[in-house]
Amino acid sequence: MLLDEPFSALDSPVRQELRRELRRLQRDAGLSTVLVTHDPEEAAFLADEILVIADGQILQAGPSREVYRQPASPTVARLLGIENLLPGIVAPGGMCVGDIIVDADISEIQDGTAVLWSVRPEQVSLATLNDASYPAVVIDIAYLGTSTALTIRLTGGPELRVRTTDPVDFLAGDACAAHIERSAISVWPDSLQPTPSR
Repeated sequence: MLLDEPFSALDSPVRQELRRELRRLQRDAGLSTVLVTHDPEEAAFLADEILVIADGQILQAGPSREVYRQPASPTVARLLGIENLLPGIVAPGGMCVGDIIVDADISEIQDGTAVLWSVRPEQVSLATLNDASYPAVVIDIAYLGTSTALTIRLTGGPELRVRTTDPVDFLAGDACAAHIERSAISVWPDSLQPTPSR
């Protein structure tokens, strides 16, 4: 079955209900479906395999879990709606991002290389400050019913979007600490930026 943006004109409750019904049909009837959508959440919910296409080119293809966890390029990350896509410079021990060093797997990238890096908002957690976290301040909080979206600013670094289903006791202006697992960060050389001279 081919579906081209089937839920785009529906209000949110009806869209969610029909998505669940389609997923049930796929599972119960073994229904093979090709779904064309601009909604990354819809693709993740309904697809076992994802093809990310831009300008007529397949940029990445694979199991949905793999594509979402490890986007192949900054363009794929943007198309998947990953909000935290930021510049940095590879330095000994990690990436230099503003005045801080972010721990990431950059073993195959030469020191001094300009990079873009991303982390999904749900992979940033707020916790008490410890050696594995980054001091930050809460800039904004939006309660979305089933989850909470926050904007934080790392001390000496960039703003990050955070999304959590855990209870949030912070208020805008509160100090906090951001914890980011090293494995959650994707890094790519930034071909549009010159590598700084040493």
